[in-house]
Amino acid sequence: MLTVFLFAAMMAGFWLTATPFGWDNDEAAHYWTARDIYEAGELPGPDAFPEIILPEPPFEEAGLYRYHALPPTYYAATALLFNLNPSRIGDYTPGLLAGRLLSGLLYTAAVVLIYGLARDLSGGRRSAAAVIAIACGLVPKMASLGGSFTADSFALAASVFVTWATLRAVRREWSWGTTAIVGVAAALVIMSRPSALPILLLPGFMFILSFRRGLTPCLKRGSLLLAAALLPNGWWLIRNWRNLGGDLLGATTHLDYLDLRGLPYGTNEVNLFKATETGFSGVHEMLLGSDWLLRFNTRVWLSERYDDGSGLGVLLAMVLLIAALAAAVIAGGGRGWASGGLSVEVRTAPLLLLAAFVVAAGFAVMNSYNDGIFVVGRFALPALVLFLAVTTAIVSRRADRIGRLAAPLLTSVMLVVHLAFWGGFLLPDLLRQIGPA
Repeated sequence: MLTVFLFAAMMAGFWLTATPFGWDNDEAAHYWTARDIYEAGELPGPDAFPEIILPEPPFEEAGLYRYHALPPTYYAATALLFNLNPSRIGDYTPGLLAGRLLSGLLYTAAVVLIYGLARDLSGGRRSAAAVIAIACGLVPKMASLGGSFTADSFALAASVFVTWATLRAVRREWSWGTTAIVGVAAALVIMSRPSALPILLLPGFMFILSFRRGLTPCLKRGSLLLAAALLPNGWWLIRNWRNLGGDLLGATTHLDYLDLRGLPYGTNEVNLFKATETGFSGVHEMLLGSDWLLRFNTRVWLSERYDDGSGLGVLLAMVLLIAALAAAVIAGGGRGWASGGLSVEVRTAPLLLLAAFVVAAGFAVMNSYNDGIFVVGRFALPALVLFLAVTTAIVSRRADRIGRLAAPLLTSVMLVVHLAFWGGFLLPDLLRQIGPA
């Protein structure tokens, strides 16, 4: 585990120092949301909405909007970090370095938790688990989250935590302790970002599929699960209900106000896929009649600054397809999968995570189709890396060549992708940029 921790810490440190402010992941919007809270000394009151979502012109400036309508826990916490970094440190504007360091810690925690998850699922194979965790940490988009001031890093760590906690709870037959931990992990997912919610398909379905203690114990454990997930979030859910006219999660208010004000998001993709602007008669027509899927495929793996649908995109699409086929075989309990100590419920985990990925991608689809937002990949990133980790870990249980090669092959591919992305796109792009400001 020490090797995995050192690798993750090194990657986070490298990315947070190498990329300029606002380079990816809507960093400017996340940063200014937290800075508003720090400078005001409190969360925005009801009279501030909805104008505070887009407080001033010029609206053409990328990242000018704020995320004040979304769950405020991350932004309130990072606002406190400004007290540790209240003035500029070198080229870093106040609070930026502290916020990026927090993201680096969350990324590192996610990679280490993936190691623990993979170790459990691979039957205690520590070397395979370490290789799988490193492979996930090498996914450029995941590393980018670890180097950005963004609530998506919180969503990433919370998603990994709830997945690890759920699979441990299944193996322990949903004891009181493991059920409470899953609830707390779910609470962290809820308070991160609305886009992270699809990952909760896993604990929800796993609880229904695997709980076998009878109806009364099921209701008691289920009540504990819901209470642990919802009570820590009650204060801001009530706040959003009052401030946003019943919009509990705030996403609808955020998108509707930006659409009303016509914010171009600093990109030429605004309204490129919007139904009212393009004439698309349905989502299916948009997906089949445009390059939305090609853009999404590269952005969920690489960066939202990256548009090329060939080359790396084709390789990564093949990785996803192979993993999806493996997940189907695992769930079906085909030869080599039905034994080895894995329950039927655990063998369905890869497909549930794949479903969470598809649902998260669906959020991005509807944002583009209904609101004209640029193609966003990071919403689906947590489910994607967890799907890869869980599937590869289960494959690694096999005693044959497939089992021995699965983890090393995944890591080799991700290393090639990471280096190719740096050399072919990121480094040339950074050379055209000014350092963190």
